Amino acid sequence: MTVATVSRFGSCWPTSSAGLTEANQLVFSAVLPSAFRIDPSGQPVLDTDVFSQVEVTATSPLTVTYSFNPKAVWDTGERIGPADLIAAWHRGTTLQLPTAPGYRLIAGITSSRDGEQASVVFTSAYADWRSLFANLQPASVVEAPERPCALPTDAVDAAGGPFRIASASSNAVTLTRNPRWWGTPAALDRLVVRTAPSASVAAAWVLHNVAQVTDVAPVEVAALRGAGQAAAVTSSVSQSPAMLQLLFSSHRGPGSITEVRRAIAGAISPPLVGEAVSGPVTTDFGVATSALSANLATSASGTDLRANRPFPTSSTTTTAPTPAPTTTTTIPAGTGLPAAGFHLLHGRWVDASHRPLRLRLAFDPTVPSMVTAVRSVIDQVAAAGVTLVPVPSASPAALLFVGSVDAAILARQGTPYVSQSAAWWTLDVAGASPLDNPTRVDVPAVNAAFTLAQTQLNPVDAAATYHEIDRRLAVSPVVVPLVTIPRLRLQRSHLSRVVPNPWGPWCTAQAGSWQILVPVGVGDPTTPILGANQTSS
Repeated sequence: MTVATVSRFGSCWPTSSAGLTEANQLVFSAVLPSAFRIDPSGQPVLDTDVFSQVEVTATSPLTVTYSFNPKAVWDTGERIGPADLIAAWHRGTTLQLPTAPGYRLIAGITSSRDGEQASVVFTSAYADWRSLFANLQPASVVEAPERPCALPTDAVDAAGGPFRIASASSNAVTLTRNPRWWGTPAALDRLVVRTAPSASVAAAWVLHNVAQVTDVAPVEVAALRGAGQAAAVTSSVSQSPAMLQLLFSSHRGPGSITEVRRAIAGAISPPLVGEAVSGPVTTDFGVATSALSANLATSASGTDLRANRPFPTSSTTTTAPTPAPTTTTTIPAGTGLPAAGFHLLHGRWVDASHRPLRLRLAFDPTVPSMVTAVRSVIDQVAAAGVTLVPVPSASPAALLFVGSVDAAILARQGTPYVSQSAAWWTLDVAGASPLDNPTRVDVPAVNAAFTLAQTQLNPVDAAATYHEIDRRLAVSPVVVPLVTIPRLRLQRSHLSRVVPNPWGPWCTAQAGSWQILVPVGVGDPTTPILGANQTSS
């Protein structure tokens, strides 16, 4: 089976920034073990092939005990055990990754029961402890000097999953069954992750059976329109965890003026942006109402493009999207712009010297959905009397951070572990780089709320705190959540147990159970390929 992606392969190290591409993660999810994986509803699920049990055994201090499956081994024959967790912990504290703050809260890891258990003790409560110890590697690999590499390779990425890497090139990685796998043998002989130059090409590959699965974002409208043409393909368009957001410079230029930000935010209709991005294919597009995570955003499930029925997914649904207005009007004088020194002149907002209110808006021109969103936002804001000057750039976040532009439209990849959004908003998070907070906003009350949320082990309490953070950020908006980026899912209809996962590359974590339905005789029903001795094309 071949999985098509529009991402590119990067480093062979899953914990490096270059190794975090979606293409790499599609490989790592099938090859490397993780304590928890993300299911289609965005919930962490224990990997019981590797861990027989993981539980909180104390809360003061927070202690999590990991019990290993005694059958779990690397393809070298070594047991997967406490030493691998310790190595991941030490490596994690040195990296600039969203999980780094969690690793830095670990006080120590002890082994017991002859290596069958590991107890992880934290210095303080950490709500998202399940996000740690993902894409584990053998301690001997992690502790060795890091070698430069540009592709996932067996030389570094030892297997601890149902597959292992057989070959790798710049556009395809081929996986075969791991001979040391202790679980049920994979039904597939081979699993290929292949990169496509665009979502349209990835869709065409599935339509013509060059690939059998694709789950890509962002996606061009052309790919959406052609997705439902083949009867042998199941297709859907749905929201992804990634969001488009309009962010303002909070320290320089007109974007730093609260009244200007509020006026522009009020002039934008996210449903209109969503309609522009997704086209007329679907009417229930996900309108983002949260600055933090798609988990907290208003959402709508995808639609089967052929039968107009819900596609099998578990996306969280809250309130329905706000209906799009039929027209846009000039920003009313009561918005506060006059207090900031602006007044209306022939339908345009100008300053005391009659200079138009203009903001430079950066965006990445290589992302089709981004370009479409920018056009929609510029048109809506122009109709309200304010000019946004487009500034195409490969690094819009960097331009925003240094103050070269007044605003930017950026894509943020959401995470079910919302505490990892803290680096996006706070400048003092250990391990965060300046571009993690491109607006350079630093609100003490928001920082304190993030700290509180990270320590709340009850998800209900944490969610209430995150909603309060959203409320505070909306009072003086440095960010305007627009829409979730459309994600196109296509798969051949003769596949079994291939479950789409809106959280991206986690879908291949279940590839060991994927099956291909093949006809076994004239008039006979289709049956799945089962067992390690049967072959598939």
